[in-house]
Amino acid sequence: MYVSYTGTAFVGDAGASLTTFDSRLKPIAGYPLLSHHRVVVRAPGGKTSDQFWAQSAVDQSNGTLWLCFYDTAGDRGRTKVYYTCSFSRNGGRTWARPLRAASAPSDETQPGAHQYGYYQGLAAADGVAHPIWTDTRDLVDLDEEIYTARLTPGDFALGG
Repeated sequence: MYVSYTGTAFVGDAGASLTTFDSRLKPIAGYPLLSHHRVVVRAPGGKTSDQFWAQSAVDQSNGTLWLCFYDTAGDRGRTKVYYTCSFSRNGGRTWARPLRAASAPSDETQPGAHQYGYYQGLAAADGVAHPIWTDTRDLVDLDEEIYTARLTPGDFALGG
């Protein structure tokens, strides 16, 4: 069983995290209970990003574990987020370099916006992941809308 969540160092830098359990609900060796595993390494130069509202899903056809989350990487103010995904083929021990599923950022600090998250999800089957999320890319005309993408491991090799 995989439990995805937002881990935090309580200094403002949060990370999409995962804990893995066996069939007896015991943490699997190498996966410390409540010790979060950063999916994304820190950006070069010590820059930080917040990763939150993590969603996970397993593709039963091939065992690929997917994890998607909001990520502020690339925004110094840490208010603009892209819904971002990664995958693991070895139960979460190692991860593909994260890829933005969203083609535009969302900024919930602008007037009329509500809050990040709450309506995100993730389904994976037959080699394809389908993340869904809300964002404010066209807040004036569409308010907050739900978006989706179609991702395969091959998309990560191409860089998006």
